[in-house]
Amino acid sequence: MRDLAAYENGILILSGPSADGPGSYAVYWWNGESPTVRLLKEISSIINDAEYKPEAILPLDTGPSGIRLLVLFDGAKEGRPVVVDIPEP
Repeated sequence: MRDLAAYENGILILSGPSADGPGSYAVYWWNGESPTVRLLKEISSIINDAEYKPEAILPLDTGPSGIRLLVLFDGAKEGRPVVVDIPEP
């Protein structure tokens, strides 16, 4: 797990490898009670440089297509913020 963000009636989870090893990054949603989480979107494809890793998420707003998140990267200048659209959980 790389970051958590409260969102309406649950928690958004930014997952990925905790070290410099290989692995994928994704955003999950958890209702806070269930033993399972729901995959919302694989986000490894937004990473153009293996040196930068998604480190934080911030829900921006909700629209017709779902949630808009701001993803910030460690090691990147000013966090290299990227807006990602995610289907509503």
